[in-house]
Amino acid sequence: MSYLPRQDGNPNGTVAQYEFYASTDSANWGTAVKTGTFASDTSEKVVSFASTAARYIRFRALSESAGKAYTAVAELNVVGTAQ
Repeated sequence: MSYLPRQDGNPNGTVAQYEFYASTDSANWGTAVKTGTFASDTSEKVVSFASTAARYIRFRALSESAGKAYTAVAELNVVGTAQ
């Protein structure tokens, strides 16, 4: 998956800690397929995780790089293959 923070020169809302989930039915999410902390900059962040069957995704921002109470996302992409 890849996450691109806002690109307008304003760093507010840049995700720091995150969790990424995948589900086949949008009701049962189980444990996160990926967790981590992003660098505090505006570059695109790319993370890999083990292949998992899913139809739905959930991206949870747990914290913001400056400790603010909001999140901003310019782009969020998931790459996979159809089954």
